[in-house]
Amino acid sequence: MDRALYLFLKGVVIMSFSERLSDLLSTSRMTQKELAARACVTQSAMSHYIKGDRVPNSTTLANLATVLNTTSDYLLGRDMSDSIDFPNMHKLLARNANKLTADEKTKLMKALFGEE
Repeated sequence: MDRALYLFLKGVVIMSFSERLSDLLSTSRMTQKELAARACVTQSAMSHYIKGDRVPNSTTLANLATVLNTTSDYLLGRDMSDSIDFPNMHKLLARNANKLTADEKTKLMKALFGEE
């Protein structure tokens, strides 16, 4: 499977809370320690969230979403539906665009919209 299409499908289908959190953390260029401090949790708790050992309570989830400029629904994987619509694709592409090369972006657009 083409890497660009895989990354898109990963964002739509198979990312867990911990994977989404890790992905956003690396995109934000913050350290785990910085994220923990800004979200008002201990470094140990943050480590557990990232490893997938724990899921935060609603207050912590809201803090994480705010610090990472996303929504709690995105972190929990609830903003994806069975049918993918353009606004969701746009959000996913915007979140992951910096990870794709120009060629990968072109291939992805062709795969999504059937352009030749």
